[in-house]
Order: sequence, then structure tokens, then C-alpha cells
Amino acid sequence: MPVFRASADEHAKALPADFPTFVSHALVMRRTAIDILGDLIAEDCEILPLSTDDNVELFVINALRHIEMDYDRSVAMYLTGTKIPLLVHKYVFKKEKVDGIHLFRPQQRGGDTIVSEAFYNLYTQAKLTGLLFKEVTVE
Repeated sequence: MPVFRASADEHAKALPADFPTFVSHALVMRRTAIDILGDLIAEDCEILPLSTDDNVELFVINALRHIEMDYDRSVAMYLTGTKIPLLVHKYVFKKEKVDGIHLFRPQQRGGDTIVSEAFYNLYTQAKLTGLLFKEVTVE
């Protein structure tokens, strides 16, 4: 069961996107993305409305689940003498910790958002835009 690290597609043309930006490392979604993915991620996050000057309906996604990565098998640079990763080159998560979870953030590493294969499949099937995905390891 693959899971993916989602990040902003900084090389995309400046067109309206279903995921227009990350704010403080949180996903921001348009209504179209919420309509497609909202039921899937509802138990894993808070979907909070944003106020905009131009009345565009946007929502910030606050991940409620924070899951510890497998420190022994992940590849990362750590703050000296700690298990606090400064930079993660390769995430590895234990299968039993991520089963049934569709959106989470790694514990001790607030910047990344990890999504399930089901999230990725809905995103691609619906041709949503604004994110890049990098597969992470689940064992």
C-alpha cells in the first residue's frame, strides 16, 4: 500500500489550482477538491474555511494525525543528539501505523503532508491540480 508525500507544484503555470498553495505547511484546497476528497480525509483532519478578499472559496487542511516515521530505516539528517529530523531524504513508515489513514503529518517533522494511495488515486482520477507527489515507503 503506497503512500505519498504531497508538496506544492512550484513549476506549474500560474493558473487556478485545486490546491493553490501551502500555508505554514498546511494544504489549502478549493471547493472542487473538498467535494472530491473531503469524505475520505474527514476523520484525519479539520477542514477550515478561509476568508478571501475575492470571495474564492478556500479551505485550509489541519492534519489531526501525526505518525512517527521508522527512524532506523528512514534516511534523514537529524539535529545532533536527537531524533528530530532537519531534512528527510526518504521516509519509511510502519504499515500498522498508517493503515486506514488518508492524510497525516510525520511526528517531529511538521512540514510534510503524507497522503494515502486512495487520496492519490482520487486526485489523479479527478484531474485535480496543484500538488506533486513522491512515493514514500511503507513496510
